[in-house]
Amino acid sequence: MNNEGLIRKPDNPDVLERCLELLSELQAQIKKKGFNVEYDKVILEKVYGDRDDNRLREDLYGSYVVWQNTSETSEEERVRENYASPEQSQQNIIQEIEKEIRRLKRYQKERASIETARTRLEVLSRSVPDATGLDRLLRYDASLERAFDRTLSQLERLQRMRLGRPVPPRIEVKV
Repeated sequence: MNNEGLIRKPDNPDVLERCLELLSELQAQIKKKGFNVEYDKVILEKVYGDRDDNRLREDLYGSYVVWQNTSETSEEERVRENYASPEQSQQNIIQEIEKEIRRLKRYQKERASIETARTRLEVLSRSVPDATGLDRLLRYDASLERAFDRTLSQLERLQRMRLGRPVPPRIEVKV
């Protein structure tokens, strides 16, 4: 089975939320009990996908493998190579998980704002009529304008007649 991991589909808000839940669960587990390779690997594979042991990627899973291996080195090798202690390795991975959670939350907020803007744009675009509707509205507008002009002309003629002024002959232009 080739599992690509949930993190490969971050555009789906439910998948992104699930990634955040899993990473929070992993962080709590490591804080409480330290490294537990079998348990931690299940969560990391859900989020980041299957991992070839020969290939380390630049993601949290790769960092986990490095810090977990560092925590298991012997005391003399740790002193000789100046590696972090198991407790420090544990703290380092907890901090990296926290960074990843913050990064995903930031991405989640950005996606939410983009989706909100997209929804607003769709609502606005629905209120603009299509070509046939727009033509119909323009015809109605022209028809109303002509009716207003005729009514205004009639009103002016009636006012002139009432005041006893000479009424010019009616002019009709038909095109």
